[in-house]
Amino acid sequence: MIPVQALGELMLEAARLCRDSFAGALSYRKSDGSLCTTADEVVEHHLLEGLKTLLPGAGICSEESGLFAGEEDLWIYVDPIDGTESYFAGLPTYAVCLAVFQGEECLYSRVELPAIHGFLEFSVENGLVIQAPTPIRARETGLILVPADFQKRILAPQGFKVRGLGSIAFHLTLLVRGLSSGVLIDSAKIWDVAALLPMLKDAGIQMHTIHDGVLQPDLESLHNRLQDLLFFAPGNGPLKFGDILDQI
Repeated sequence: MIPVQALGELMLEAARLCRDSFAGALSYRKSDGSLCTTADEVVEHHLLEGLKTLLPGAGICSEESGLFAGEEDLWIYVDPIDGTESYFAGLPTYAVCLAVFQGEECLYSRVELPAIHGFLEFSVENGLVIQAPTPIRARETGLILVPADFQKRILAPQGFKVRGLGSIAFHLTLLVRGLSSGVLIDSAKIWDVAALLPMLKDAGIQMHTIHDGVLQPDLESLHNRLQDLLFFAPGNGPLKFGDILDQI
């Protein structure tokens, strides 16, 4: 049995730690050149300690600390702050991610949006729950979200704008919430996307690949494709992967 309420409370506290740790956060570059902050460390420590109590037999894959093998067939994916560059710059476009899988099936996931005091949560018991503010007026143009280095390389199709906000998870939450028309991903890590997979599927989002066509957004489909160029969009939406490839 997955302790849904306790995991939600654990994540809510992680979001608070993100906000409270910002003022005194220090930064450094990891060996791969990516940015990490003391806030990432504080949030990850909080989550890992809580998970050891709530799901003691599970294996854990965490961005900053790596892999911890478990005694059960449960795996937990943790990203303490997805979008650290945005977070450290004082921008609101970052997220805290947690996902619990049994084999290929997601039993629970939650993405906190600390800057807007919102979250998206999925559980087998309750399905998808979204608690986040929505704009009063709908966008007049479609929004395509892309990695930062693609923003100036893509010519936006007519009626759309192309933006990069610095966080794969934050991009995908906008897609699930109906605030984006499509999300392009290049060279992702499993902890960037694991928590969003059941939410994307619940929202009718499809994953478009260059070589294998359209696939369901699930863990099995992502295997061996995380380093590929992937495009996520609603199955009945106006955008197709070819429209994006033609503009790169």
